[in-house]
Amino acid sequence: MRRFALSLSLLTITLSRTASAEVAGLHLTWRAPAGCPTASEVERKVDMLLVGHAPWTGSILKAEVLVTQLPGGAFEALLASEWAGSRATRKLQGESCVAVASATSVALALALVPEASSARAREAPGATARTPPSQSRARRAPTVRQRPARSFAVGRLSAGVALRALPRPAALFGAGAGWHQSPYAVELGFTLASPQSLRLNFPDQASAEFGLWSLDALACYAPLHNAAIEFFACGGPVLERWSAETLGISNPGKAGLSLISVETAIRSQVRLTPSISVGLGVQPVVRLRQHRFVVGGLGEIHPIPAISTAFMGSFSLQL
Repeated sequence: MRRFALSLSLLTITLSRTASAEVAGLHLTWRAPAGCPTASEVERKVDMLLVGHAPWTGSILKAEVLVTQLPGGAFEALLASEWAGSRATRKLQGESCVAVASATSVALALALVPEASSARAREAPGATARTPPSQSRARRAPTVRQRPARSFAVGRLSAGVALRALPRPAALFGAGAGWHQSPYAVELGFTLASPQSLRLNFPDQASAEFGLWSLDALACYAPLHNAAIEFFACGGPVLERWSAETLGISNPGKAGLSLISVETAIRSQVRLTPSISVGLGVQPVVRLRQHRFVVGGLGEIHPIPAISTAFMGSFSLQL
């Protein structure tokens, strides 16, 4: 009976040590989303990697790890470490939280024992000679291949108002598609203004119906971007097509005018989900000169301004 109790006590101690998995020389602060490996599991992995390689005990390795999920579904770990007053920061990325936790365990193990990756091949069994990490900073952790920025197609629907383009403020509706690879983007867009009716001063009862659509090609750069929000500065050419039809006169007429202008845009975009975003933007259009819109028989009916502005809201979907 006494022998059974002693065996049970030894088994309990063994299980307790496995559960705590405290690693000598390591002080780990681990923050990760629900469902990810815990700090204890990471420490157990480090402890397993250190089997046969006693860690350097001249100082305590303080490590803080923050794991976040990227918009595309991958995970990223920000590892900040401090050893004897020396600080370092690095990022590890993986397709799953388990993969990131495993990479973090390897990085921590090699930080504690920098030569562990090659020691098994050159040391005799039982050898425990160690090089202080402060002398092997360049070999503390394996090189982790950084994932390139993801590229993806985007579809966009937008609505807003145009000022100073037509005789009165006009509602705008647009659609576009583009290709994004943060922090860059290129987009093609089509915008249609709601038609407007303008009563003319002469002759009596005369009026004109105005229409406007445009096709633009924009290149954008986001100087400020993260997983939740982006601010884009864009620019590019825009093809504008103006049309008018006169009514209420004995000889009604039609006219059209096409212009190549320069469009700029400042956009803010907030990500609601990994694939859905909403945004606001202002889009000034600069024309090389002020054009005169002329309809036969009536002459000039609307001076097209050199500068007009549109304010747009958008809904974007990652395709």
